[in-house]
Amino acid sequence: MAESPLVPKILGKETEFTGAIDGPKNLGFSKERAGCSHELRSMDREPANKPLDGVSLEERHAALERLGIYTTGTTLLSNGCRLYIDPSGPEGCTPEVTSAEELAHRDFMLDTMMYKFLGELQRDGKVGQFQINKRSADHAGFTRGNHINIASAETFSLAKNSDIHALATLNLGKAALFGSGGLHVLRSGQTIYLHSPRIAMNTIYKKSGSSAGITKALVRHGTKKDVGCNRVEHVANDALSLPWALRASTIISYATQVCLERNIDMSSLPQVIVGKDETRLRQSAWSAGLHGADGSVAVTNSEGKQQTVSTLDILELYTAELLSLHDRLVHFDPETLQVLGEIMDVIAKVRLDEDVSEFVESHARLHALKRKMDKDKLMIGDEQMCRYDFYWDQIGGGLAERLRERGFGWHGFTEKYSVRGMRKRLTTAPIDTRAGLRSKYPVTPQKDNYLVKDWSKIMNPTTERCFRIPPYQTELPADFNTELTTVDDFDSK
Repeated sequence: MAESPLVPKILGKETEFTGAIDGPKNLGFSKERAGCSHELRSMDREPANKPLDGVSLEERHAALERLGIYTTGTTLLSNGCRLYIDPSGPEGCTPEVTSAEELAHRDFMLDTMMYKFLGELQRDGKVGQFQINKRSADHAGFTRGNHINIASAETFSLAKNSDIHALATLNLGKAALFGSGGLHVLRSGQTIYLHSPRIAMNTIYKKSGSSAGITKALVRHGTKKDVGCNRVEHVANDALSLPWALRASTIISYATQVCLERNIDMSSLPQVIVGKDETRLRQSAWSAGLHGADGSVAVTNSEGKQQTVSTLDILELYTAELLSLHDRLVHFDPETLQVLGEIMDVIAKVRLDEDVSEFVESHARLHALKRKMDKDKLMIGDEQMCRYDFYWDQIGGGLAERLRERGFGWHGFTEKYSVRGMRKRLTTAPIDTRAGLRSKYPVTPQKDNYLVKDWSKIMNPTTERCFRIPPYQTELPADFNTELTTVDDFDSK
């Protein structure tokens, strides 16, 4: 008998932005991160200082308020997002959403918000010139976090070896269609193209020589506690700039996680054995990252024998298995079924050598780079190509962004990009998750006296009692004091 998922479908995404910000005290990022240098002398260098040191919290909040975005907590915002400054630069999180389609829209809105936020600080004279990008890695091999968060059952811990092996194998298979692509400079100085930089670079530049270093690169062990559920961070993703790829990458991770939570046996699928042969795993990940759909992965089959399969084979086998489980052991929602079917269709196109640029970001980026080289008579290692590669994923006028806004890459979506839709999401939170509750009560009566304490916790100012809200809850408890300042009250003052 088919069973429903143990918890409602709740998704989110965290992005570590990359780029150069000329802050009040320092240049926040190395020039390599902004695509301004393709030379080896800029490598092995990560920024040591926060790029927005010297910009106060009040100045940041004032810049956001001019965009119609209010602060509900120190870093939480009235549109449901979170914006904060990490030592490596600005980071942001989408609000909790209930579909991968909405996740894609909110993720691109987060890009827009970050760009507009920095623009407001620039007009205030708090920052100078800036360029921000959304990349999984730069040319020097430094990776950036783009984590998809998926709610899981409280009983799911992601600690069993079988679960870790299944997700690690899936992540290698995802390199077939869901790599962002990008240039990379080898230690020898040679420039190459990687179809999935996140997979490749986390295996060749990990400082740790232990199997845990490789395990961490593909799967983050364990879960994080939430209210009424746990949360799994899927860290090996680099579908970044095209909507279908981001949506499909999220869906196949979600569907696989649902099956693992239900203890559905997936041992019939080929799997990499994490921690057993680190050298083979490293070689497989490098091949997957370098070649994409043609990457070779060493796996162990259901009979315990070792064999080599392509990343495309892995992705096809996992997708077909998930579809076969529907209505037999697990019941997937309509969006999940639709997108799993679309993944199978795109796999078939790849096997027929058809153009899949609208679906696969690494193909679209490579196509753009080749056109640039042919047009301007350039070589892949030329400085102009380095800059053009960063132009692909630049926020605020980059090539992928412009293509999205023209309708490119939205296959299967019920809503495509529109200025109206973007503006609405910029200032409002989803109403079908607890993000809407945080948005409804962005009370900031006094400095550092926020009622929204974190993602899940809202405090009653009269009793000072904190209410913990599950991510799928859309109403405050009946005994919560609703005589509070809301967004509408705040706007009218």
